[in-house]
Amino acid sequence: MHVPLAVPVIPPSPDAPDDAWLADWRWRDFLELGAVATAPGTARGVIRERLPCWGLGHVQDTLELVATELITNSVAATRDRAWDGAIPPVRVWLLGGGLGAAVLVWDGVPIGPVPAQATADDESGRGLSIVQQLSARWDFYFPQFPFCGKVTWAFIS
Repeated sequence: MHVPLAVPVIPPSPDAPDDAWLADWRWRDFLELGAVATAPGTARGVIRERLPCWGLGHVQDTLELVATELITNSVAATRDRAWDGAIPPVRVWLLGGGLGAAVLVWDGVPIGPVPAQATADDESGRGLSIVQQLSARWDFYFPQFPFCGKVTWAFIS
């Protein structure tokens, strides 16, 4: 007998504490990833598989790039922080519907992402600029208790 994996709830935003907005998304998927360098690649593979099935192949490349940047930031923030015990995971939700697709990335670090300018000899610092340019909208929030950390999200239309 196959028992489906329970998909953890998306930590609600303090600005929209109910989950009524989820009704607008026809398709949903969830990943729990280790805070490791391979996490973005794992997510890209799932995006490549899901979006064409959802009829959203036209936003696949953009969502892959945006998700990669958000997940890379969460992995780096998680790994740069000292933890008592095990390093927490990075959680990713993919949402799809008639208006496009969204990616939400949770990590346990309660510090907001800060856009940075990369220098000519530095590749880091460009991620949030890429997210901003390619997304119809993006932002982050700190969920209220009993949740912790932050959720960074982007919508691609």
